[in-house]
Amino acid sequence: MGFLDPADEHDKRHFTREVALAALITIAAFVSVLVVQQIELQHLPKQTPTNYATIQQVTGCAACETLIIDSYNFPVGGPLTVMLKNVGSATQNLANADYFVNGIRGTFSGNCDTVLASGDSCRATIVVPVSGLVSGQPYDFQIYTPSGPSEFSYSVVYGGSS
Repeated sequence: MGFLDPADEHDKRHFTREVALAALITIAAFVSVLVVQQIELQHLPKQTPTNYATIQQVTGCAACETLIIDSYNFPVGGPLTVMLKNVGSATQNLANADYFVNGIRGTFSGNCDTVLASGDSCRATIVVPVSGLVSGQPYDFQIYTPSGPSEFSYSVVYGGSS
């Protein structure tokens, strides 16, 4: 009686178990290779096209209207004071701008109620209800200008400054 003798029922079961075990080991090895490849792919650096900046400049004028926060101070219990700077090539009409902190329209004061030329800065103080704001937490700060209309969005920390 040989190992693969069909007459021997014990050998048939043994052969079937070996084939099933070999198939399971092969599947497990394949799955582990896939998992390792997926992990390696996740750790590869993300690549952006080399001409992204060129595309950004050619299509539209994203850099024309650029208003940054040079610095800000948002003390606990006090108003938000920001130093804004126009770093774009277009002038910014802030004369009738609306200022929002955490979605709430604020009362404006300061010297930002003018047309801000490229490279110019101004100071704005925005008073909003601070009840419900948590010290150390970031909040959205938006400026909506009448020219455009343009929206500028930032993040400011209540109880913080930069």
